[in-house]
Amino acid sequence: MGRHFLAVFAVLLLIGLGIGIFWTARLDVPKPTPWWYGKKTVVRAEVWEPGKDMATFSMTIPKQTLDFFYVFGLRSEIELDHRHVSFDHFYKQIQRLPRGQKFHLKEDGATLTMWLQEPGQTMPSDSTPAAATGI
Repeated sequence: MGRHFLAVFAVLLLIGLGIGIFWTARLDVPKPTPWWYGKKTVVRAEVWEPGKDMATFSMTIPKQTLDFFYVFGLRSEIELDHRHVSFDHFYKQIQRLPRGQKFHLKEDGATLTMWLQEPGQTMPSDSTPAAATGI
């Protein structure tokens, strides 16, 4: 029974090590260590449409959750002006944002704005756009 336990333990250890290596390689954490590393950072997203005085969509999601979706290839998308936009397309740009900067994605008048922030902090100003690209 002791050998069986050790064999199962060794297999589980190898599986855990494999997942850890896969996770680290897939996340590709920027160098030097980013400002958000080791913190309970959240990703904020808003969709602004022309002629509206409020965001038509707003969400706050823990960065660890978005990391999980990205690493394991799970679908994480949002509809922007009747087109599905996947977070995977600009994930690396978002995790490389300096503190206080936003990522802007414009599509046929609608704008998706995303940024990283620590919970409880105020929203950064719009004066520091990090990127403005189309899909």
